[in-house]
Amino acid sequence: MLPGDFDGWLAGCVGSSSDVSAQEVEASLEHLLRASVLVRVRADTAATADTAATADATDTTHVTDTIGATDTTDAPTTTFGSAYGSACGTTSGSAPAPPPTPPRYRLPTATRAIGLARVRAAGEEAVALRAFRMACAALAAEAQVAWQGPDRRIAVQLVESERHNLRAALTRPPLDTADALTALDTAVSLWFRWAVCGRRREGRVHLGRLLRHCGDDTAVRARALWLAGWLAAQDRAHRTAESLLDRAAHAAARHADADTLARVAHARGVLALCRADTGTAVAWLRRAAEHAYQDTWYGPGPAYSQVLLAIALAASGAAGTPVPVPVPGPVPVSVPGPVPGPWGMAAAVPLNLTPAPAVPLAPQNETRSGPLPGPRCGRGLS
Repeated sequence: MLPGDFDGWLAGCVGSSSDVSAQEVEASLEHLLRASVLVRVRADTAATADTAATADATDTTHVTDTIGATDTTDAPTTTFGSAYGSACGTTSGSAPAPPPTPPRYRLPTATRAIGLARVRAAGEEAVALRAFRMACAALAAEAQVAWQGPDRRIAVQLVESERHNLRAALTRPPLDTADALTALDTAVSLWFRWAVCGRRREGRVHLGRLLRHCGDDTAVRARALWLAGWLAAQDRAHRTAESLLDRAAHAAARHADADTLARVAHARGVLALCRADTGTAVAWLRRAAEHAYQDTWYGPGPAYSQVLLAIALAASGAAGTPVPVPVPGPVPVSVPGPVPGPWGMAAAVPLNLTPAPAVPLAPQNETRSGPLPGPRCGRGLS
């Protein structure tokens, strides 16, 4: 059921679907670890740090922990990457210590096959799959909140750590409409991974498949249609983007979702800019830039629209005559971050033209609750 690395929280979520208590899950993990059935792929970095501090104080040993070290592949390596690092609240001259992380485990392939066979024989596969998908939706929601925080690397690292589980939650066939809606909500929460971190095509594939399973008219479906349309606009698939954005606008209007309507306006402004129709772009982007968002956790905010609006106004010329706007081609980047160029930068990196009020991050146990006791200490959100 767990295709990739996992921690005790995720194991507890799946185990609770079979009426297994949190204490039993923790005891089972330790028992399987001692029996060499389970593999520990990352130690508890908080415990390792305490051990190292004690050892240094007594001058008896020196402990070097490299398991929880920060992945340097996310460090900015280009001029644009340096700007991205600055936007994330980090600089190349200082590297903050990684937050404490819980231990992670992995089931070998043969062990996973045996366990899955036993779950199926007990008739609990569907219940466990539903619990797994709901837990992954909570993981994606936590990453979405972290993306809007002061250090976006937290969100990137969380999604990278859970990428196998998140991919399984998105690709495994849904049990019913409600289960498909949970998967669709996961895909929408990962909007920054698709739109900013260079995985547009993967996101479009997931959204297209899940939208076919979710025929009911819901607010989540309206957001998914907007996201699919925005990704299509970024890929210059103009006709597909227009169709998806029209459907998203109608669905958002039925649910009185003003935030999604503003984001549809932003995407339509992107389409107009790609066509060098600066007059239309200014109208749509001004509407998006002036909107006061109620849900600030997902999707681009007004700062993105303000940047594109400034570009559109500048491209219109002093007399209001449209000036041809060059559309850059795809530029490869070596770090998970925005695509260089005016459209990629404006649609991905907030430049804070208008300072937004500070919004405190929600407590972690409100963002992601689980059966294990105490708050879920994941990637530094608490």
